[in-house]
Amino acid sequence: MFRRLRGRRVWFQIALTGIFVGILIWRVNLGSVFQTFAHVHYIWVLPALLCFSASKLVHAYRWQLLLAETEEAPLPDLFAIYLVSNMANNAVPFRIGDVLRIQVPAQRFGIPRAELAAAVIVAETVLDGFTFLILTLVVLSFIHVAILPTGIAWGLAAAITLAFVGSLLAARLRPPQNLADKPWMGIFTERTRQAIGRAVPEFLDGLAAMREPKRTVRVIAVSFPAWLAEALMYWFFGLAFDLNLAFDRFIVIMIAANLVVALPLTPWNLGTYEVALQSVIVALGVNGALAGGYAIGTHIFSIVWITTTGLIAMWLLRLDIRDVLSMRSRPGMAEEHAARHKVQWR
Repeated sequence: MFRRLRGRRVWFQIALTGIFVGILIWRVNLGSVFQTFAHVHYIWVLPALLCFSASKLVHAYRWQLLLAETEEAPLPDLFAIYLVSNMANNAVPFRIGDVLRIQVPAQRFGIPRAELAAAVIVAETVLDGFTFLILTLVVLSFIHVAILPTGIAWGLAAAITLAFVGSLLAARLRPPQNLADKPWMGIFTERTRQAIGRAVPEFLDGLAAMREPKRTVRVIAVSFPAWLAEALMYWFFGLAFDLNLAFDRFIVIMIAANLVVALPLTPWNLGTYEVALQSVIVALGVNGALAGGYAIGTHIFSIVWITTTGLIAMWLLRLDIRDVLSMRSRPGMAEEHAARHKVQWR
């Protein structure tokens, strides 16, 4: 049964990819699109990709800040895990890379999975949404381009604001002592009660950075250079493809690209990325063929770079099947990590 469902999912993803590729072909002349590659200034591609990695390094630093209250994990290791996660998210739909960012640190450093889940799935998502909202409001106040219908834009802004406020309030919650022994927990089995009793405080620990105003401001402040570095990547790509746009336009392009990547419907986001990015760039005043060439080119370069850096990070981390599948921390984990698994930048 599971094999049949997996097969249907694969065929669905292939069909969806074909639909979006068809939309792109319908919108632009592919011959004109590929002609743009003859005029690409490839000297700007490497700086663009290095900016992307710099962005992920800052993201890894923010991740470390989110875990700083209860745990300490080396930044090089977190950066390497982030790169592997990014590769997995890029290649496999359904955010498998986020699972790796929970599983691998739990195995390597003994950080509770509930705490990691709160930091990775809740805190980072809310912080990114809030950062995107601020950047979008600032940029759109200058360029006056309607990327989304007004109703949808206001709905997203309201949802992001509510999520941000909700996370601040949730971070201040304190579960009752002996939660597993509360009478209303009697509906669960003993094992489930104990698991909930451990997971709830650990989950709230993962939101600790949202609990203290100074720490909240700090992680928000780190979020802006992380995403601006990625916007700089798209700006360098703009130099490569001769997109004569101001830097603030590339912030819009960066946000649009990440919104598409955040909802992975196809492997490597093939088709969805190109259609969305081409639409946004055309709305910014670029002709369709050049916008299509930029979207296809940035996607190809990014996929190659993400895959290469992810594989290197896997080798540096010496990931094995236990890091991915095991649900128990290995004996002597800290000593083993110090001796064998700490990333050595060679």
